[in-house]
Amino acid sequence: MRSDQRSDGGSVINSGEPAGYTVGSIYLAPRCRVLYEREWDQPWLSLHPFWCSLLSGAAMNITSLTCYMNDSTDAPPLVMEFIQGGPTSLVVILDLPPRRDLVLYSDYLKTFYEETELEKQRQLLLDTIPEAKPYVSPSLYIRCVFSPTAITARVDTSVGGGGGETRLEEIVRERVSVAAKKVLETWLEVCACGEKREVTQEEDRAYLKKRDAMFKSKTIEVDIGSSLPRLFGQEIADRVLAELRVLMGSRD
Repeated sequence: MRSDQRSDGGSVINSGEPAGYTVGSIYLAPRCRVLYEREWDQPWLSLHPFWCSLLSGAAMNITSLTCYMNDSTDAPPLVMEFIQGGPTSLVVILDLPPRRDLVLYSDYLKTFYEETELEKQRQLLLDTIPEAKPYVSPSLYIRCVFSPTAITARVDTSVGGGGGETRLEEIVRERVSVAAKKVLETWLEVCACGEKREVTQEEDRAYLKKRDAMFKSKTIEVDIGSSLPRLFGQEIADRVLAELRVLMGSRD
């Protein structure tokens, strides 16, 4: 296993099973600070594509885009993840995970979830596409950080004869991309560029900072850490995760 720096500032982690059964690569894109007119709006962008090829010829492609807000606002981050385990299979995760308790902060629920059309997008994706079913993460942690309007769907077009690959491309182009654009637009308009939700109390800012740090590290552990051992074995998985901790820690 090795870690290489790219000219764009990103890092590539390459791994391979000693006997040659599995090879894979994770690219950590350089995070960019998105600048707006207001100083408090400076989210961090982090892109983590993961690619793995098995000896059988199967391939797994995972692309995860996360946009974090800083501790001067309590607006939620943006999470977009696409997991393709084959030419006819896709898992879609689109969400604005809350950073506040939705029971205690009813205005938070109203602003970011009730008054947006994210629930409409969730229903359209799941209710109008026969091949789409709700995706339930095996991780209880992942389930508990999702928002009420999270779009978590598994699309499987392998049933019903041939044409599954073409059908999946059609669904991605005409339906998934529409939902993804809507979630992104909502985050930009309501969270990143919307009405200011400034956090001024030091205690609140410390809480958000601590919570965000735990969210980042735990998500990597659960998301990547759960799949790597099955693909590469525990020893290589531990080495990759250690490298990820170093890389992510150096960019905070």
